[in-house]
Amino acid sequence: MNFRDRFSLTAVLAVVLFLFFQVNCFSQGGWKIGIGNNLTDYHFLSSKGVKADYFKLGAGSSAFISSEKAFLDTSRLVGGTDRKSIYFQNNRFLSKVLSRLYYELGISYNQYNAIGDVQSIGFRYQTNYLGLVSGLGLSMPLGKGIGFGIKGKMLAQQLLQGTQELNSTFLDLQQDLDFNKPFIFFGGSVELTKRVNNGIILFVQGDQYSTYRSIIANVKNFNISTTNISFGIKFIP
Repeated sequence: MNFRDRFSLTAVLAVVLFLFFQVNCFSQGGWKIGIGNNLTDYHFLSSKGVKADYFKLGAGSSAFISSEKAFLDTSRLVGGTDRKSIYFQNNRFLSKVLSRLYYELGISYNQYNAIGDVQSIGFRYQTNYLGLVSGLGLSMPLGKGIGFGIKGKMLAQQLLQGTQELNSTFLDLQQDLDFNKPFIFFGGSVELTKRVNNGIILFVQGDQYSTYRSIIANVKNFNISTTNISFGIKFIP
């Protein structure tokens, strides 16, 4: 990664940390930490429109830390006499819906790997990406401290390090523009949670997301899709 890329990534992550600080100062919520595994598929299309069918799914690690907040903290409205509190106390359905709607903002690390072979010659791609994760979703209680959530997500990822292994030869993917430029992923996740106590919630979640770089005639195209399973913990103040 060159200096400009490093500076841009550092600046973006600094802004995210600043936003985390602002959010946690002015609204009640918590931190979410998770680790998991990606199962990734590469989609190469040549400049002649021929799809590469020699790639196989590759496994890789993932990790993230994020801040998750409800759009409305109903605990702050109880007994309130200001205009906002009175409005939501008189509109219980709206306040209940907003208290179940969540947004998420965080930092994520992902390995998007792939393997395959061409004419019995095996190859392997190993990559490490770092970037941002954001989401918007709905959380519903199921009883006995168990909850279910569904969320739409967007990830912005930049290559930190990557190599291609082909016939015992290694190539640096930082020199490959197909890999060393920002990826934007869109997708969704489902989550199952279990409250341990007032301050700790355990979760398991499944994500599926893909890039959608548009296809241009006579230009090669590369997209990534991945399925992720992760486990973690939420800390609620």
